[in-house]
Parts: sequence; structure tokens; C-alpha cells
Amino acid sequence: MLTALSYLEIETAVRPSVTYLDPAQMSLDEFGLDLFDRPIHRSDEEQRFMVRRSADDFDDYEMDHEAFVRLVTEVYRRFGEVTGRYSVEQVDQGIWYLIGYVFMMDSVLAQRVSVEAAAENIRAAYHLFADYVQRVPGADVTGGFFMFWDEYSCVRREELRPVLLEALEHVLALDHEECQRAALHGLNHLHPFPGVQEAIDDFLERSAGRLSQDLYDYARWAREGKAG
Repeated sequence: MLTALSYLEIETAVRPSVTYLDPAQMSLDEFGLDLFDRPIHRSDEEQRFMVRRSADDFDDYEMDHEAFVRLVTEVYRRFGEVTGRYSVEQVDQGIWYLIGYVFMMDSVLAQRVSVEAAAENIRAAYHLFADYVQRVPGADVTGGFFMFWDEYSCVRREELRPVLLEALEHVLALDHEECQRAALHGLNHLHPFPGVQEAIDDFLERSAGRLSQDLYDYARWAREGKAG
């Protein structure tokens, strides 16, 4: 027997799971909404609902990967504009969708698109740090941005290693400690690719006397590929 009228209440509509949307068919604004306009996961159950349960699902997910990467590249180039209406937590969560589950960008760039499209995407990622992390309070303490280059540096495609090095050097040149730390994190994982140690040596030389001890130590470890 019903004793309350709560069954008549209409729940607030929620966005579909990322799983069921094809980003390659979206406009820039639609994809921005799909990535960032979502509640923050507060439990494992919520996360399982919102994203694929396994990276293996991606292999069966029909998508124009070239169009998808071009769309992500445009999001990166206009990152400050696209993310302006969302909280730092929402933006961080969207970054995790890109670099981890749902979209596994390192896998996409390594296997599914042209070198040209992948290279443009890597270069455009500079704007995440120049136009967002160094400008938005709180953005420098979130995990997604720190781990961004960790995931991107795992792209197993030799033609892209010089592009990654160049992009990391550009982020390292920003006058912002957490941008620098994220770039050093990427360089650490790119080690022992030629040019990594030289890039860090140049950074330490031009930053002499201006780095915190913590960042200086991190750079020295990253130079040897031992920063973790």
C-alpha cells in the first residue's frame, strides 16, 4: 500500500552516458557540454554509469576517429572559452574522460589517426596550460592536468616523439610552477628520448634562483627519468 506521493515526483533529467554519444558527430559546443556539463562522480557506481566499464569497449565503438581528434584539437585551442562556464572539478573530470576512460587519447593518437592530425592535437594541448591552468584559480591543484602529459607521453608512435618534446618545452616555458611541473612530469616519461635532458637543463639554467626547492628537485629527478 502506498503511503506517500513521492512516486509521482519527476526526477531531474540527466545527460546520457558518455558511452552512448558519438563525439565525431557533435559541434564544438555540444562536445563541450558532453565533456564538462556533468555532475561530479561521488561514487564508483556513478562513474560506472557515466563511462565505459572497460577500455576494450572502445574497440567496438564506431567513430570517425580523425573527425574526433580534430574536434578535441579545437576544444584544446579554445579551451579557455569552452570551459568558462564550468567548475574546476567539472573541467578536471572532463580531462580524465579524454586521457583515460572514456576516450583513451593516447591509444587514439597512437593507432587510429594520421600523424598530421595527432601532431596538431599535441601542439594544441599547450592551450590547456597557457589559457586555463595558469589563469584559473584552483586549476593547478587538480590531478587531470598534472597527469595529462603522463598519458600523452605514452603515445607509442616514433614520429610523434619530437612533437611531444616540442610541446612540453613550450609548456615548460610558461611562468607558472604547476604548468612547469606538469611538463616535467611528461618529460620524465619521455626520457630517454634525445633532447629531454637538454630541455630540462635549459629550464634549470634560465630559472636559476627562481624555483622552489621542491620543483628544482623534481626537475633533477625528471632529467634522469626517475621522477615517477
